[in-house]
Parts: sequence; C-alpha cells; structure tokens
Amino acid sequence: MIGLDAPVDGKPSHAKLWQPWLDVIAADDGDRQNAFVAFVAGYSKGLRGVGRLVPPTEDGYPGRFAFEAAPPVLHYGLDDRAVRDLPDYPQDLIDYGRSLR
Repeated sequence: MIGLDAPVDGKPSHAKLWQPWLDVIAADDGDRQNAFVAFVAGYSKGLRGVGRLVPPTEDGYPGRFAFEAAPPVLHYGLDDRAVRDLPDYPQDLIDYGRSLR
C-alpha cells in the first residue's frame, strides 16, 4: 500500500486501533457500556500504536478526536459521562447529534 509500511507479522497495525471499536459494536447490551468506555479511554494510546498522532505545529494544533465514538453512543444510547472530559472525546459533536433526536 502507498504510504503504509507492511508489518512484520503481516497483520495490519490499524487492526489494533479498531478492535476496541468493533468490541463495542459486537458486545451484548450488558457489556457494551464497559467496552465503549475502554475504547474511548484507550483511543489516544491506540493512535500512538499505529503512528497516527499529528503533532502540534507553529500554525496550531490540528487536534484529534474519537469521532468513531459518536455512532455507538447515538445508536445504542450509551452513557458517556465517564469519558466526556477526555481530550479525545468529541462531546460537542455527540451533544449536537443528541439534539437532533
């Protein structure tokens, strides 16, 4: 692939980043909330693992957000109070999505 190094073990490094998100979607209703919190809480660490962090520049900080958190929160009605203050959590986006319901 262009721009991506092939991992030594043949497994794409981004699989590690997205597995926690897939765990949220695949979880039973009783386990989904905990899987969601684990996904958002580990988002920044997951990005470091695949080299997708964008550093600040002289022009400013481009930011990074776990936009992927929005669909399960809005679709399943998950409680996001435990992660709302995390810097990667897009609380404004999710609040806006909730306001449209």
